[in-house]
Amino acid sequence: SSSPFTPPLLFLATIALAAFYPPQYKPSDPSAGNDVLSSPEYQALLKRAESERRGRINAEVKFRNYVKGKTSSSTPSSVPNALLMNPIAYIRTPFIKKTGCPRQPQTCPSSLGQIVLTKETSRECLTQLSSYSHIWVIFTFDNNTDVRTSSVNYKAKITPPRIKPPGTKVGCLSTRTPHRPNNVGLSLLKLHSVAGSTITVTGVDLCDRTPIYDIKPFVPWDVPGYVEGGNWGGDMLDILRCPEWVWDPSAAEELSTRVPPSPPSLLS
Repeated sequence: SSSPFTPPLLFLATIALAAFYPPQYKPSDPSAGNDVLSSPEYQALLKRAESERRGRINAEVKFRNYVKGKTSSSTPSSVPNALLMNPIAYIRTPFIKKTGCPRQPQTCPSSLGQIVLTKETSRECLTQLSSYSHIWVIFTFDNNTDVRTSSVNYKAKITPPRIKPPGTKVGCLSTRTPHRPNNVGLSLLKLHSVAGSTITVTGVDLCDRTPIYDIKPFVPWDVPGYVEGGNWGGDMLDILRCPEWVWDPSAAEELSTRVPPSPPSLLS
């Protein structure tokens, strides 16, 4: 036999019971959170966290100042912006000694070199670098013979080998001499290939195992006059290569509108 309580009757009976015996909800106390924030346990933990944070910051500042003091003979206060860098790569070239090494990049276009990233530098940093034809390489003149004990102990004037009249001295920053306040060099090399963590280049003017600190692609705006004109001649297009989004004429036009025709003087 069928049950007298059909599904519709069960549903109506449930509603009736709920009406006679409503569920009892305990309203939340809005001040409960304030009680937690004002509790002694919370205040003690908060003070401990703030103290540990201040201690960590002070320890980081002390460590930074210690590193600056050890990497420069000058005190951190006298050289507040001293920069500590680690090589990201080393270059292998046929020039074991600086004698015979080309003085400038592209002086010997056939000179071959390979830039190999250090194990600490991810090869993913080189993604799409092969889209460019040339790269800027920032390095240090680690083969300099004028080893200095201070970054301020250098010759401000030098005599370039081919200057006229002979013997004329000019400021070191107006030349390409490796003997500089900071032994930092910059070379424009032709990029041939990127494979794994190795970059093959030509036109090398670096000694073997020279430390490399940065690599940047050569872009159209590195050529004086490109921004003003917004384009290059056919010769440049045949020599240089870079991604299409870099060549976009609209990008050049937009950039040219942001360049003031006569930059204001910084001293005015």
